[in-house]
Formats: sequence, C-alpha cells, structure tokens
Amino acid sequence: MACHGTGSAPEDLHTALLLFTRFGGLRVLEIKGFEETWQAVNWRLSHVRGHHANYDGESVLLAARRLMQRKERRKVLFVMCDGLPGPDYDEDAVAHADHLHAVVKEITETTPIELIGIGIGAPAAKKFYPRFVNVSNTAELPTIIVSQLKSVLL
Repeated sequence: MACHGTGSAPEDLHTALLLFTRFGGLRVLEIKGFEETWQAVNWRLSHVRGHHANYDGESVLLAARRLMQRKERRKVLFVMCDGLPGPDYDEDAVAHADHLHAVVKEITETTPIELIGIGIGAPAAKKFYPRFVNVSNTAELPTIIVSQLKSVLL
C-alpha cells in the first residue's frame, strides 16, 4: 500500500529517486495503515479510483522507505495501478516508466520487501512487477489481496 510520509530513507533506497524530475504534485494514498485491520479497510479497497499524473516510481519508493522502517521481519508491499505511469504537463512518459523500472529493481534486489503489483482494469502491472495480478473490477480487490497475501505468507 502507499504511504503519506517519507521519514529517513535507508541507504539502499536512495539512488532511484535521482532519475527524473516531476512538475506536478505527488498524491499518495494510504489505503491500509499498519495498525488497521483488514475488516476495517475492506470498504476502501472497493472505492479505489484512478487519477491522472501517476508518479508510480516515486510513490512506490516512498512506500518502500516507510515499510523498511518497520521492525517486522516479513515485508509485503502491494502496489495498485490503473495503467502506465502517467506524467502530467509536458513530462516524459518514458522517463517515468524507466524510473518505475529502476525503483522496482532496486527494491527487489536490495531489500527484503516482497513486491506485488495489482493492475486494475489494465495489464500494465505485468510490465513493471515480477509478481503481479490483474483485476477487472475494484470490487475484486479485497478477495485478490487476501489471496495474494496468503500465497506469500503461507
């Protein structure tokens, strides 16, 4: 899931942030807080909506930094996307896609984070995440996420 703050970054997650410049604002949603139960947030999952100007690489990097600060041994990060990283204004779409590739590579190669991409209504997750699943409707998200989490943890 995504995060709101950055905190201090572990040394192994800082280089990917230097690959591009963005002009638009960064909107990062936290769908489930660390202390919240799945029962408390199930309704949020079915109300997820896409927005333009998706700075996916930067959002994933911020979420990974926050997750790395946790003491738990197992770390699983779900990333939901509704298509390709979509820059705003006149930004370079290829640079944003390259940035997301670099971030995913850095996370998977240098951290214990298990990264799972969930494509919502679009197959783009398979282009960026080694482990991914696609859903056609947000109503499927609670079932898919619990299923993916079980397969990772059991």
